[in-house]
Amino acid sequence: MSLEHLPCPKCGSHDALTMYDDGHSFCFSCNTYFPKGTQGIEATATAETAVKHDVIPSSDLEFKALGARGITLATCQKYGYGQTTYKGEGCQVANYYDDNGNCTGQKLRFKDKKFQCLGKVGDRFYGQNLWQGGRKLVVTEGEIDCLTVSQLNDNKYPVVSIPNGAQSAKRVFLKNMEWLNSFDEVIVMFDMDEAGRKATESVCGVLELGKLKIATLSLKDANECLQKGMADEVI
Repeated sequence: MSLEHLPCPKCGSHDALTMYDDGHSFCFSCNTYFPKGTQGIEATATAETAVKHDVIPSSDLEFKALGARGITLATCQKYGYGQTTYKGEGCQVANYYDDNGNCTGQKLRFKDKKFQCLGKVGDRFYGQNLWQGGRKLVVTEGEIDCLTVSQLNDNKYPVVSIPNGAQSAKRVFLKNMEWLNSFDEVIVMFDMDEAGRKATESVCGVLELGKLKIATLSLKDANECLQKGMADEVI
């Protein structure tokens, strides 16, 4: 039986961590399991420390093309997607900004596909600060796919991604309803796997009738399409 909802010390979500009466807890935002004794009554204090952790200064980030992904320097600069060394490990850094251009959080991606969040990540879409309403919005499942779809449209049209994987889709949609409804059409382009399909199903019915559209790709995601010469399919 669940006891309470708490902030998550791993991803920074303010209420996605559920603590159970046997002492274990689970974050439904980043899908992390915490065994008995690793969270307990210290969960809130630990999470607050994680959320308040200073973000990496922009002066410590290097912005360059992601050659292996086919992403250009201009695209990375537009979305604030940099690279640095953090605690001795090289990583890519996705900057999350508020509407005033202040970096409020960062998602760090390491070579072994391990992720870590600094600051506050989870309440907004990645890239949300760049766009304020319009005819069409594309929502992808991850930052790399967001960069991909934007680049394929010459970085001129609104593209964002959900912050903490497929399981965060409905929560971030609900938190940003007013912003989403400022677009005439919202196209969901999540990964073509089971998690992506479940995420797509979770947001169906959330927006105004007729506003949500669902994209289908023949490969797993937009970036794979770009790498394998199928960019036209994304468009």
